[in-house]
Parts: sequence; C-alpha cells; structure tokens
Amino acid sequence: MGKVTGFRAIGERLDLSRCNTTSVTVGAFRVSMPQVVVIDLEKFMGPSARKFGGILGLDLFAGQIVTLDVADNRVVLEDHRSLAEIRRAATEVPIRLVRAAEGAALTVDLGVPTRQGLLWMEIDTGNYGPSLIDRKAAALVSLDANRTARQDWRVRPRPGLEASGSAVVRDLILDGDLGRDVLRHWLVTLDLATGQGWIRQSEQ
Repeated sequence: MGKVTGFRAIGERLDLSRCNTTSVTVGAFRVSMPQVVVIDLEKFMGPSARKFGGILGLDLFAGQIVTLDVADNRVVLEDHRSLAEIRRAATEVPIRLVRAAEGAALTVDLGVPTRQGLLWMEIDTGNYGPSLIDRKAAALVSLDANRTARQDWRVRPRPGLEASGSAVVRDLILDGDLGRDVLRHWLVTLDLATGQGWIRQSEQ
C-alpha cells in the first residue's frame, strides 16, 4: 500500500490510497495493473455514484487501440484490422497522451483549433455534467468568460466534425474538459500506443 497524488481539472488535490499489482478482467480482456487506487466514489462524484461499482481509466488499456462509444456506454477494444476499417470512415484528429498522478493515470487530450492555435481538451467520459472551459480560453470558443451559468457551445475539432452541448466556464488547471454531453455525438478511436486519434459521428 502507498499513496498516489493527482489533481482534478478544478485544481482540487486528491491523495488516494493505492494497491500494487492487481489483475483486472473486463469481458475477455485481462491485464495485470502495476497499481490501482482506492476511491470513495460517492464523495468524488456525489449521490449518483451509488450505481457504480468502480471506475476504469484508460491506463487499463495502455498500448491498446480502443473506441469510446459514449452514446452506447461501450469501450470497444480494436485491433489493426478493425482500425483499418475505421480509418476509412473516420477523420484523424490531433490528440496527446497525458500521464498524470505521478505517471499512474493515462488520459487523452483532444486538440480543438481556435484562432490562436489548439486548445487541449481532456476527453472525460466520467463527466456526466457540462463540459468545462478554462476562463482564459472561453473567448476562443465563443463563450462568455464572466458568465457562471451553463452556456450552449459547439466543438469543431476538424471541418465536418461538430458536436453541441453545454459548457461551464471555470478556473481550471487545463484548457478544458469534454464531458459526455459532447462526446455522445462521436465515436472516438484512440491508439494508446502511437498517440493517434480518429473521430466518427455517432449514429445515435
């Protein structure tokens, strides 16, 4: 046992207990994890977390190719054959792999173009509320930096790819956080070995 320290997008520090070397099985997929953390989900996410038994992070699939199908609540494990099919129908988008929490966590940021270059938005399937935008970046995505209530917005990572949803402007420690309200419009395929990403519009 030991401790892992990380930070939420709003800057809140999290000190979590950890367990070392644990096997995790999801369907037919089995992997040995060097460490997992112990977390009080209800304290972290509120009363809605009572329906969850735990959280799986992308670090579980490090080195793999996965598709996030938020609308259908699925993570699809791809291979190079299925990826070839996806690439014929999808649009490649800029992503970067982020190793936070002392390298224990793996998250992915999506590059969203603005007139001043890319904003890097964390892909957060665990965000069931509005997307979050840092106050300093708000104007770059046509949001009012001084407004505290939810605002409607549109995300366009590439021409022809668009999703709408609601967003809240806050002081963050990153450019932004894309929640399920936006992600449900897309099928997001991530190569967690090469750091490449593709998006298709969801049919739902």
